[in-house]
Amino acid sequence: MTRCAARFARRATGPSAGRFPSRLAGRSPGRFPGPFPERFPERLARRFPGRFAPRRRRCPGFTLTELVATLAVAGVLAGVAVPGVAAVGGALAAGQGAQRLALVLRVAQARAQAHGCRVQVTVAADGRFEAREQGAEPYASGWLGAPVSSTYPGGCVEFHPRGWPCLPGASSPRAGHFDVGGVAGHEVVLQLGGCVRCR
Repeated sequence: MTRCAARFARRATGPSAGRFPSRLAGRSPGRFPGPFPERFPERLARRFPGRFAPRRRRCPGFTLTELVATLAVAGVLAGVAVPGVAAVGGALAAGQGAQRLALVLRVAQARAQAHGCRVQVTVAADGRFEAREQGAEPYASGWLGAPVSSTYPGGCVEFHPRGWPCLPGASSPRAGHFDVGGVAGHEVVLQLGGCVRCR
């Protein structure tokens, strides 16, 4: 057997017990000892506790403190954002409601002039409206989407056959306005001559 073949055979079968008697004591045959003893890392950890301490495996997730901090930040942001969003939504609803009310009043004015009769428009405080010709069923009704206040008693205004606004049953013109959406809302103005403006 050549020298290379003998070396290959020793590597395949493992070292003999005569060459490493102390390391192979108590081990299973064919097991080659590693370059360091099995307890070498533990000895280093005891000798140098700050540098060779075994690392603990960190479990994924969040601690209770992190969750509480996240919820607190989310609550603060929600408290700041929600009122602003509500104010913007209220302003948009008031603007759309005012434009719709101005359209309802202009249509009522046009019907009064076209049919030669009085046309009444009633707007409730919650934004519900109703329009009808004198002695007839309502031809239009709906909701403006915002609260409404008015200088006309009961939110009721009539259009004379000549087109000017007046109180129910009266013949003299009466100017007034409707406030849609409260303080930050919009205003629909009825002038003496019958002009309807939204501002």
